[in-house]
Amino acid sequence: MGEREKRNPSQHGYPTLQRVHVPSSEWDSFLMKGLNAGQKRYFYSIVSIYDSWGQREALCHRYMSSLQRQNVLGEWLITKQQVRYYASFVKDSKSSRRSKRGRTSPSKAEGRRAQLHSCN
Repeated sequence: MGEREKRNPSQHGYPTLQRVHVPSSEWDSFLMKGLNAGQKRYFYSIVSIYDSWGQREALCHRYMSSLQRQNVLGEWLITKQQVRYYASFVKDSKSSRRSKRGRTSPSKAEGRRAQLHSCN
């Protein structure tokens, strides 16, 4: 009767932080060979704290929600063309992080400049 259910954060839709993937080549480097298993786990926990992937994903989600909300409020805040334009930055930044390129190709940059001038 008096027992409380344990809360499960996944039920509330909170973003979960994924663990950092450290390549096996890094684990076998000369700096890591001198560490025992406990020290390696401690190092891994520090690396996961400084990983910004979860924060970036939450920021992208928040930005997309804001764009959708502004679009729903009507044309006087932001046009549908501007929503597509700004959303393309978020989508491209996600794909470039996955491919680890990190830079936008010149053709994409030129296309964005043309889109920006057509939006204004």
